[in-house]
This record gives sequence, C-alpha cells and structure tokens, in this order.
Amino acid sequence: MKLISHGSREIRQMVQCLELYYRRARSQKDIATALGVSAATVSRLLKRAFDEGLVRVELDLPRTEELETELAKRFGLRDAVVVASGGRGDLKAELGAAAAAYFEGVTRNGMRIGLSCGFTLYQTIRALRERRFRNLSLYPLSGESTLKLVDLFPNTLVGMMAAKYRPHVRAYALPVQHLASLREIERERRRLLRDREIRAIYEAAHNVDIALVGIGLIAEQTPGFCSLA
Repeated sequence: MKLISHGSREIRQMVQCLELYYRRARSQKDIATALGVSAATVSRLLKRAFDEGLVRVELDLPRTEELETELAKRFGLRDAVVVASGGRGDLKAELGAAAAAYFEGVTRNGMRIGLSCGFTLYQTIRALRERRFRNLSLYPLSGESTLKLVDLFPNTLVGMMAAKYRPHVRAYALPVQHLASLREIERERRRLLRDREIRAIYEAAHNVDIALVGIGLIAEQTPGFCSLA
C-alpha cells in the first residue's frame, strides 16, 4: 500500500489518470478533456505517480532459446534457462521467478526436495505458487553457523518453503551450532550423527529428488554450490 501526502482531489485525479492512461489506453489529450484539466496537468500527475511508485514497469523479455540449447549441449545439461538482464529490474528476482517456474514444471507430488541457502533461492521460494504441490518432503542440504551474520540458511528456507505448501508438507531441520575449529566440528558431527533421528534426516537429505542450490560467490569458502560440491 502506498501512502501519498497530496490533497484528496489531486489523488482522485491521479488515480483517474492512471486508470484511463494504462488500463483504457487513452491519450493524455483525451484524458485532459475527460477530466476538464490541461494536458500539462495530466502529464504532471502521471509523472508524479511513477516517481512515487504507483506505477511499475515490467518487461517480459523473450527467452534466448538458441543460447539455452547450446549451453545444455556443451555442458551435458538436461535443460538450461537463460534470464536476460534488464527485465523487471531486479536480476535476482528474475532468476528466482525463472527458477520457480522451472521447478514447478518438473516437480511432482510426493517428491523429496533439498534446499541450499542464499538470496536468489529466497527469491525462488517467494515466486512459488502456494499449495501447488502436496506431500513434499523438504530437507536442508547444509548447516551454517555464525555469531555475526544472520542469513538465509537452509533451515530458514526450508521453513519458508513449507509455509507455501501447508498443511500437506513435511519439513525437516538439522541442528546448527557455532564451533571454533575443524576438530570441534568433526567431533560434534560424529556426536550428532549418533542420534538416530538426526542421522535419518541427514541421510534422507543425501537422496533428494530435486536439489535447489544457489551458486554463491565463485570463490573458496562460499556457502553456495561451490562449497557443497
């Protein structure tokens, strides 16, 4: 909801201009005649509405199918989806929407889904349609722990995705603890895996039907695809 501070008369005129210009495809000159104002006033109201976020421009750019086919062929992929930059404005939101559409095209009821972490995957989950599937099982693919940064880690995203498909969904989490050294991490990992329930979740996460994995930064020590690989 947008809050604007102009007078009620100007707000009504602005809304009328938007309705006539964008939904009825009327010219600014025709709108001015219909509202009994000048064409300059119509132009000013349309510009102010755009500046204040009442209007969003969305471009639906065509897919580059030749590039997708070549990528799939060159790297031995089942499919490739290329998202053109400069579309709706936010590239990660574009990637998320494309990933969500692809996910919904290949997923079936009852599948096991593994989730990595990151902002692009967050955008993917946001773009998913609610209650699209039934009886999915959702698993975190890795554990993250930090005292200084709260981020979109697997357990968090599993919860977000589960909210999309409630009540017909099963979601699992793995315990996360902050440890200072690799030796402590390995010792704690062995201890946790002695817990029968934790081990069952851990092993199930290694046998998912679909893994949603963010790439992350192309560098060492990233929480995305590079570190998982």
